[in-house]
Amino acid sequence: ADGEETCAHQAIQANGYCPDCKTQFYFALTAGGSVSYAQTLMDLDMLLVDYDTDEVLVTGSFTVKLLADYHSEDMEHMGLITGQDMTLDLNGKSLIMENRAAIDIEGASLTVTGNGIVGIPMYLSVDYSEESGGSLTIENGRFYHPIFGTEDCTLTIKDGVFAPMEEYEDESMGGISAEK
Repeated sequence: ADGEETCAHQAIQANGYCPDCKTQFYFALTAGGSVSYAQTLMDLDMLLVDYDTDEVLVTGSFTVKLLADYHSEDMEHMGLITGQDMTLDLNGKSLIMENRAAIDIEGASLTVTGNGIVGIPMYLSVDYSEESGGSLTIENGRFYHPIFGTEDCTLTIKDGVFAPMEEYEDESMGGISAEK
């Protein structure tokens, strides 16, 4: 428009920083041999599904790597749907969300690895979803918010620590809940 150039983000560093445009990215999505970057959890969600048309943009197996500690007070949400098989590599970083943010796993599968910290609720087969099932595999990490599931989902825990964050200790925010 006014002679401004759009950054192609060709020099993004391992910590997610692009020195060309001075932008910090927190998430790297690797799917089908290409990498896309996102600044927020909502930006990441929009790389997966076009909500204007309900078109699923990424199917099959893909990996999301946390590039830097991500702490947000915004209401953010990410949903995985049938046909998506995501690995979340925490990369030793923390994913901390306030204000009732969530990761919904609706008929999809999510594997969490990378020995980081997760401070966001995870919902398997959410009641309001038309999809059933869903699987969550936790290979390692520290989890400070609950994991919720229904009878038609699968939760596999190989290793990890599950405890409430200090500011939530009185509210019993850590743990696993299963319902019929």
